Amino acid sequence: MTNFKSFLNMEEDIKWIHQEIDKIKNPRTIKKLKKLLESIHYPSIDSVDSCNLDLENSITAIKDGKFYTEDQARERIFSKYNTL
Repeated sequence: MTNFKSFLNMEEDIKWIHQEIDKIKNPRTIKKLKKLLESIHYPSIDSVDSCNLDLENSITAIKDGKFYTEDQARERIFSKYNTL
């Protein structure tokens, strides 16, 4: 029964992903998504392309303010692992 529930959840996730993809209008986002999907299906894609995609995604995240300061990162690590 658990496998059936997992299958249904996966089907719902796939449906949601399709809906979200249909909303994408930015050509750069489409290009990044295409490269991501290609890297999943074709792991032999040049590692340089993979690194470039990671860099592009990181730069975009930084420009969008999605990053932690050094102190915030340290706090997150220490709180997760309960170490000082």
